[in-house]
Amino acid sequence: MGEVVDGERGSGRAALGRTLRFLREKAGKTLAQLAAETSYDKSYLFRLEKGERLSKRAVMEDLDTYYDSGDLLVRLWKDTQREVIKDKYKAYMELEATARILWMFQLRVPGLLQTEDYARTVLSGLSRAQTTADNGEEFEEQVAARMGRQELLHRQPAPSVRVIMDVGAVRRPVRPASAAVDHPRRQALLSRPGHRAPRGPLPPRRQCGGVPTGVGGGGVGREQGRTRGRGGR
Repeated sequence: MGEVVDGERGSGRAALGRTLRFLREKAGKTLAQLAAETSYDKSYLFRLEKGERLSKRAVMEDLDTYYDSGDLLVRLWKDTQREVIKDKYKAYMELEATARILWMFQLRVPGLLQTEDYARTVLSGLSRAQTTADNGEEFEEQVAARMGRQELLHRQPAPSVRVIMDVGAVRRPVRPASAAVDHPRRQALLSRPGHRAPRGPLPPRRQCGGVPTGVGGGGVGREQGRTRGRGGR
């Protein structure tokens, strides 16, 4: 495994790319054969190995199954997700990933509970930039990283999560329409033993202090303490 991976955005991505190539060569497969047997595009697989793309978790699960590598690729993929998080959010994300208690107040659906369509809509609005060939991949990585945060909701033991959303989160129009329609279904799926079921919207409250849409307070805590912060996460 002495080959060099061209990914320049972090060691996690490079390690994942090297591992993908190593497993393929160990299996005696060419990229063309792998593409034919997994139904993934050859150029896409090539770019994963070169560290030029980040996949979704489902792709790594499929390849783990194909190579019979347990959850090796999924674990490496989780490491790469941290590398695409913007610096100003990294400290919060590190706390969130290990928190046992999370309390949040948000004016929008919090990132931890967003569907992919909703996350895509919100992130495209925050960037205020049209998606182009140059920034499209970075945008997709941000979406994948946000969806990857939901892994913590399925760990054992599961964290205690309490979310209060402003009534505007369910009344404010979201485009595409599917982004809003899917949310009741997503919140119901996340309501299982260890999580409180979503309640109906609270009475409208006055927004004080000129807080812009999409920015709210939140807190994460461990057994020894609790940290509170603000931000549209």
